Amino acid sequence: MIENALAPFDAARKALAACVSIDVAKDIRDRSERLKVYARQVKDTGLMADATEIRLRSERRLGELLIAAKDAGQMGEGRPINGRGDRPFSRVTLQEAGVTKDLSSKAQKRAKMADDEFENFIGIERGKIIGGAAKPINGARSVMASRKEDADSLDYFPTPPWASRALLEIVLPHIGVDPCQLGTVWEPGCGEGHISGVLAEYGNRVIASDIASYDKGGRFPPGWEATSDFLENPPMRPNGAPQGLWADWIITNPPFDDKALAFALRALELARAGVALFVRQQWLEGVGRYEALFGDNPPTIYAQFSERVPLCKGRWDPDGSTATAYCWLVWRKGAPRLPTFWIPPGQREALTRLGDKGRFLAHPVREPMPGGTYGRILADAQPDEPASASDNWARLVAAYETPAEQDFVWSDAAVELLKAGFALESTGGAIAEVLGTTRGAVMAKASRLNLTDPARQGARTDLQQTKGAS
Repeated sequence: MIENALAPFDAARKALAACVSIDVAKDIRDRSERLKVYARQVKDTGLMADATEIRLRSERRLGELLIAAKDAGQMGEGRPINGRGDRPFSRVTLQEAGVTKDLSSKAQKRAKMADDEFENFIGIERGKIIGGAAKPINGARSVMASRKEDADSLDYFPTPPWASRALLEIVLPHIGVDPCQLGTVWEPGCGEGHISGVLAEYGNRVIASDIASYDKGGRFPPGWEATSDFLENPPMRPNGAPQGLWADWIITNPPFDDKALAFALRALELARAGVALFVRQQWLEGVGRYEALFGDNPPTIYAQFSERVPLCKGRWDPDGSTATAYCWLVWRKGAPRLPTFWIPPGQREALTRLGDKGRFLAHPVREPMPGGTYGRILADAQPDEPASASDNWARLVAAYETPAEQDFVWSDAAVELLKAGFALESTGGAIAEVLGTTRGAVMAKASRLNLTDPARQGARTDLQQTKGAS
């Protein structure tokens, strides 16, 4: 019933009239918001007015059910109590019911309105929309801050890898989330894999999809599962996924304009643990987004970049610049809202890897090497057997095609060898032999690698000491 509650309009009204569950009333309200977003996209004011009416009526019904639950002692603040006597149901809190305090207050106000007053209110709101009073207000806008795409555009603006690492290494730890323990992560607008390629570096299961396929020569973006429209019902289900909600986190750079709001609402519906969206700072503005999203469901944290994050249409430009401000919005389900957080300056330099050009300028993005980047490929190389290391490096380099991609391999991997306890005296020479360069050049490249975690910082120290002794 609920899958079709908003189409047609009469069916939604009948569903609300028969509704006796807080969950169902809230679900119909949430679906009306998605219908309103779609109506805006297709510029159907009649459908937009219908969606608004359904939202208001569902809020009123939700308010009636909340009041009845309170009167029956089934809902309140604090810990639930066991049912007894004339209270056969356990008491639940608003949070447990999935209803924010703002939505509860709004819904109960609507429920307390007299019938004629409420119907008059509905008529006024419909008139605003159909008469044009609810059209978006456009003021002076920065040209670079107002990214606009044609209706048939795929809206492909790749996210720089360092900006995704800022989410994983700075923002998520700040809210108590281990980026290496996210579970199954879905990137539903993956493009060529600029976000999914970073997610794959942290050991989680990554599922990537998009409305179009960006494969080339039989090679797909990191984590690729299937071509899929994220806003369709039912949602995509990867092979082997359990029934019900299967994605722990949904992390993406959503399309711009109204599709971004639809993406946000859909992601919050489908993710079990949390959602992270990379958006323009300007996207936080707007009455429509407040009413549909932020008013009732603000993010756990708003993380603003202190430095600019340059995006280019159809490609990543490592040397690009921009006048647009970007941020990460993160919802961690069940977590309290936290104060605004600023991502410190300097992350573009600190979180850019020497190998990024080789991986992220490829079409599509190349997968990170498995096993802590290089561990599995180098597992059988012994410190006292340079030939063994040389064989491994020959196989590794052969898998990459361009000098830039090979640069990714040997600059990053010398440090991985140090972490694994290999001696640079032997392995540095083996790498140099395979690549036709010198051991000093290998070590110089490796010494410029950005190392953020303690193990890598230790590796950098070891590398510098070894370099100084050579």
